[in-house]
Amino acid sequence: VSPGGALNVTGGGFVPGENVPVVLYSSPVVLTTAVADAAGSINTDVVIPADTTAGTHTLVAFGSEQALVAQIEVAGPAPATPATPVQGTAPSYTG
Repeated sequence: VSPGGALNVTGGGFVPGENVPVVLYSSPVVLTTAVADAAGSINTDVVIPADTTAGTHTLVAFGSEQALVAQIEVAGPAPATPATPVQGTAPSYTG
């Protein structure tokens, strides 16, 4: 996923009706708080912050009785497009 991109987070085993914070680590950032449905499941979309550094990060959904953990790979910025050289003659100056 790229910084600023979205992910869908799903999981089960939570207490029905409980709030389940979804946190991105290396530096903890709460992305959202989902509410577990009657079956104890969550299904929510999160957006990876635009300033997230490239590399492997940990996504954790914290319930009162368990936590679900996933590793995600955040892509680096798109490579810069090299400038196309402009051909022509150099300006001349007289003075």
